[in-house]
Amino acid sequence: MTRYPLQMLIAFSEGRWLLLDSSLTLCQSPTLIAITAMDSFTVRDGSSQQLRLTADIVFDYVNVDFVAYNEVDNTMTATAMGWGATFEGGLESVNLHYGEVDLLPMDSATTCGVYDNTKFNFATMLCAVASATATPAGSPCRYDEGSPLVQMFGTVPTAVGILSKTEGCLAAAHGVYIRVSVYYSWIANSAGQQPIRTTTVATPVMVRV
Repeated sequence: MTRYPLQMLIAFSEGRWLLLDSSLTLCQSPTLIAITAMDSFTVRDGSSQQLRLTADIVFDYVNVDFVAYNEVDNTMTATAMGWGATFEGGLESVNLHYGEVDLLPMDSATTCGVYDNTKFNFATMLCAVASATATPAGSPCRYDEGSPLVQMFGTVPTAVGILSKTEGCLAAAHGVYIRVSVYYSWIANSAGQQPIRTTTVATPVMVRV
């Protein structure tokens, strides 16, 4: 995507930018929809917005599928993913990378790495690090901001967070995610209810972090 909304080009169903295929769907010039009520953390540390597209997305559940959203399950690991750099100082990747992360228990007295309670709100945010048990373990890096944090609820991949910021690219770096469930009403009012899945979930093509 380019910097300005009228110049944005949205692509669906691609895991590798250099290998464009016949399943690729493009949508030009979307409209940005901002959150109408934002707290001080959201305003200071990165807001969330929706894109209103100029055409409907056609789901074939193989090349183009949707990701449901729900409340996080803190007892499970989660999958971080994105098109960001793979090392400190690197540029965006042409491949979609992913890795497993552990969600850390947080309260008003704990910190998420370098992010203390002036920069981290445990009620609206999630804190995660590269998983100590699940594989492949990974951690987000620069340019991954805005990417989803996904958990598998049964066989359904479900977005529970959106990356806001990260300490860096090392496995020990902490990542801060916006808690998707906080914005249920905004998502529903702006974009409508979630679609209903009617078929088996396809496995996405991604590259290990």
